[in-house]
Amino acid sequence: MRGWFALLLLAVGCDDDGGDRAPVDSPIDEAAHAAFLPLSACAPCHARQVEAYRGTAMHYATSSPVFLAMQQALADATGGRFTSGGQDPDRCAHCHAPVGTVRGVFFAGDDFFGKLTTPDDGITCDLCHRITGPVGDGIANLAFRATPGAEKRGPFGDPVASRFHASTGEGATHLSSARFCGACHDVRLDQPDVATGEPFARLENLYTEWSESPWADADHPQNPLRGQSGIGGVHEGRRAWGEVVTCQDCHLSLYPARGFTDRVEYAEAFAGVDRATLDRKAHKLYPAGEAAEPDDGRAVPRRRVSTHAMVGASNAVLPFEGKVGVEPGCADARDAFGQPACVRQRRDAMLKAALTLDLSETPPTVEAGGEVDVRAWIENVGAGHGVPSGFSQEREVWVALTVTDEGSACVADADCADWVQPQRFVDDPDFACLVRGPDGQPDATLQPDDARTWRRRAREERSGACDAGRCVVYRSGYLIDRDGDGRVEDEDLRHELVEMDADAFVEACALPGPDADLRGLGVDEGLVIFTNQFQHLEVDAAQAPVEEPNARWLAPTAAPYLPGAEAPPVLDQDPAERRSLLATERALFERLRFRTARKGFGLTTVNPVAANRYFNGNSLRPFEPRLARYRVRLPPAVIGPLRVEARVRFRFFPPRLLRVLTVREAARGSKRVTEATLDDYVDIVDLAADAWSVTVE
Repeated sequence: MRGWFALLLLAVGCDDDGGDRAPVDSPIDEAAHAAFLPLSACAPCHARQVEAYRGTAMHYATSSPVFLAMQQALADATGGRFTSGGQDPDRCAHCHAPVGTVRGVFFAGDDFFGKLTTPDDGITCDLCHRITGPVGDGIANLAFRATPGAEKRGPFGDPVASRFHASTGEGATHLSSARFCGACHDVRLDQPDVATGEPFARLENLYTEWSESPWADADHPQNPLRGQSGIGGVHEGRRAWGEVVTCQDCHLSLYPARGFTDRVEYAEAFAGVDRATLDRKAHKLYPAGEAAEPDDGRAVPRRRVSTHAMVGASNAVLPFEGKVGVEPGCADARDAFGQPACVRQRRDAMLKAALTLDLSETPPTVEAGGEVDVRAWIENVGAGHGVPSGFSQEREVWVALTVTDEGSACVADADCADWVQPQRFVDDPDFACLVRGPDGQPDATLQPDDARTWRRRAREERSGACDAGRCVVYRSGYLIDRDGDGRVEDEDLRHELVEMDADAFVEACALPGPDADLRGLGVDEGLVIFTNQFQHLEVDAAQAPVEEPNARWLAPTAAPYLPGAEAPPVLDQDPAERRSLLATERALFERLRFRTARKGFGLTTVNPVAANRYFNGNSLRPFEPRLARYRVRLPPAVIGPLRVEARVRFRFFPPRLLRVLTVREAARGSKRVTEATLDDYVDIVDLAADAWSVTVE
């Protein structure tokens, strides 16, 4: 593996790959470009791009209070491994603040980094448009070359001259490629993964996921553009197959307002655009416009242009005018291309285009006193990588399922006492730690003979509640307003009960909670969650994983998301007989189950450096349907019909991680992350939903 910083921003000359340069009719002030330019320097001519980019989470990479608090926590917990100095400095800050790194601003383990940096020390227009090529294979840990200079690189082979800077089309192919994004969006730590045997840890695996997906294979039968006839006849004489769909085709385009399978006519989408510039089918996703508005009034051709909104799963944890999505009138605001101007609106639209959920294979009838076999098929049809991805070990994607009795009315939980699910476990795990609630006070001392054990909690929380006037027969993936603030967005899921050691930045104790996934025990109940995991496995002297005595909680795992890794068995039916992509149960729901932890040891951890296994196989891979199956036993008094409701939900940070950062920040006298951070910025997006009715016979 290359060293973490062997890939740095090198002060090298521009490569000459045969592109054209725009002539200029007046001298350019070379000295003005001796350092990377701030965002404001681009605004006079590129106002549209600057306005779109200014509201993105990427623009605030250096300023995010969560990033700064996380960086501090990792540095403190690892004895300075994430600070400047030695051969491996600034792991986090280097990628979040590449321009600051060039000008000599490093994170030294204190708060001065946050005070010395601004968004212009982060990921800027000038940085990206000065990238001259990749370092090595161009994948992971900022593997590109860039240096300040007056010559800017863009996607056009015939750039328009500018009096402010020179322009070139050299490197346009790299700029438009997914590998351009892969230089930052695979992140690897220089510590081995004991399960895969790789000498590095895949902290972020985003580019690799894309490269192994159908979107990256022009001939793959599931590539959305394979076999399309082109845009309004422009490509009719070319090869009939589709083509690669890159990161830019989703994140810098009109997607999902305009879809990959939409039929878009030339005149409709690209009025005034030179037909010769339409050389890729995916360009139907890009709006027509001028790339710049020169201050000297010279004419600029209309082309297919990028939106620069950089829409993704993240939401900037900072207040900035008109961009958060909660200001009056923001929901109706539109950008220059008629798209929603609010970050959250654009983010939510992309998230909701990612997944489908289908309950139609759930049997429509059930015998009284029997079991409802709920079958929820979830498929990633709109993301070119896993869902979740990026910092996928902290982004939560889960299934919320509720089965309610529609024949009975209720006012309070006591009205549904007969609906409490009976115990169906042979024994309880050994509870031997104290779990604290959101207020920091003991939640319960869980002992096998305690009346508040997990066994009883599971029955009381999952069923027997009154919800919207109906009795709840079963639920999973639910949230409870335990702190009484009227919100559930800031509450943790109930699949595990965790006590955090804020000082060490690890879990002091972790136990299965009321909504624990029990499929590893052969019981189709509990939370279905697609979040990946940082794990700490027991190893022997040769650093090989050791099977633990409590491995009864471990079900077969999906193959790690690695190049060439064998995927779980999916859809082996004859295609001619397949009635839908959701037609077979052979698309097994395979994932790592929660294993009971002993006191002082947790299998999963929020701290990536405390891990030795980086499990990226739990997220939803493109076009691989997954089955979430539940067997819900009906209480004798139930009256049909039953209503089955399922949602796939997304949250970009788990509350317990932000709360441990809150504790750490308060101890430092800092207010970068507080309880208000959870209230103001942590929201939940429903990615997909479906409902089903079951008749009780």
